[in-house]
Order: sequence, then structure tokens, then C-alpha cells
Amino acid sequence: MMEGIRKKQQLFLKRIGGNPMGKKKVNGISKLQWIQTSYALDGGALTAEDVRLILSGRYAMTRSVQDHMTVNAYGRMLTYLYDCLAIKDKVDLSLMVHANEMLSQDREEAGTQEIWRKTVPIVSHLELVPPHPQDVSFCLEQMLRRYYGKRESFDPLMRACYVHNEFLRIYPFERNNEATARAMLNFELLAANLIPVAFTMDRDSYHRAVRAHLHKKDPMPFYQMIGDLLQDRLEQFLEMLS
Repeated sequence: MMEGIRKKQQLFLKRIGGNPMGKKKVNGISKLQWIQTSYALDGGALTAEDVRLILSGRYAMTRSVQDHMTVNAYGRMLTYLYDCLAIKDKVDLSLMVHANEMLSQDREEAGTQEIWRKTVPIVSHLELVPPHPQDVSFCLEQMLRRYYGKRESFDPLMRACYVHNEFLRIYPFERNNEATARAMLNFELLAANLIPVAFTMDRDSYHRAVRAHLHKKDPMPFYQMIGDLLQDRLEQFLEMLS
């Protein structure tokens, strides 16, 4: 799969290299759909136009205050992640923490709050009971150590999927864990000079693929799903740029 993705990506980079307007359009669409589709997996129901309006500082009349707050939080996080690409080429602990802070509605109080969750949630849709709060920091350090050890033997897509799913195994924060995991997945793709995916899969398929990784030690359903989304994305942009 990765060979096909690389070929499409090379063609995409060739077409967009001398096309600054096309690059701007692709980046804009990527960010809008990242926000729209990631929020949809958490229960949001916005259109790309809703997201565009809110990010431009206008009000989407049929959408709630919470929708507006969430989209603006995503906007802050994406700005942060794209800025980090200049200095980071892989996910690390500070990236996870700051991305989650950006998504949190009470981020102004971040300096006075515990970083990690204080409870043990039952994540029923993932059939998951994550580690005790006292073990979260240690588990994340161990996860990142394993990730750095395996990183060179993984292709970029596998790295992105691994970080996403192993982060969810720990579920380290009180809120926005799944949105943060998806942000880490797309950061890994961007750091590998790939494009971010839009999370257009349905929620059941998404959760089922994550469960396969967590409980059956089978990474392939999630890998295949994200790889298919990435290839579809590249084909859409190649057609737009032709």
C-alpha cells in the first residue's frame, strides 16, 4: 500500500510545486475537513462551510456556542501543529500535551490543572479500561520509547497508526483524547511530507478498527482504513490540480 501512496504523493508534490494558489487551496481544504470530520467522530454535525465561517470569525447561525468554541479550539491546535513542523519531525510528549491543551475549553487554566486525568474512565465504545491515573505518565514514556525504537522499521503510515492507537490505549487526559490521537496521526503524516487525512469513516468502523489493534493485536484493519483514506485524498487533490 505504501508504495502506491508514495507514487501518488510524488505526483501530487510535482503538480503543486509550481502552483502556489493550488497549494493554498489544498491546505485550506485539508484543515477544514480535518476539523469537520474529526469533530464528527466525537458527535459533531458541522459542514465544511460551517467550519469555514467559524474560523473566519463569523457566526454559523444554526450552530451552538459549543460548536463555535470547539472549532476555534481546533483552529488553535492546527496552527500550533503546523508551526511545530518547522522544529519537530515526530510526535513527542510536549506535542501531545500542548495539542490537548489547545483543544480544551478551559485551557486558560492549564497552568493550574493536573496534566493527566484523575479518574479511570470506562471507554465502552473501545471496550477499554485504561491505566490508573498514577501510571499514565510512566505508560506514555514507555509507549514513546517503544515508538522511537520501532520508528525506523515502520513506514510513515504505520508510524501514524501506531501512535494513534497506542495513545488511545492509555487515554491520558480528562477530555479530547480521541481528537488528540487523530491530531497525532495527522502530524506524523505531515512530518513525513504526506497530506493529512480527512476522517470520513463512520464511527462504528473507526472504533472497530481501533479495537482490533488494542485487543486482537491486529494493526491491519486500522492501517488499511487510514491508507485507503490517504489514497482517496491524494486522488481527489490530483484531480483538482490537473
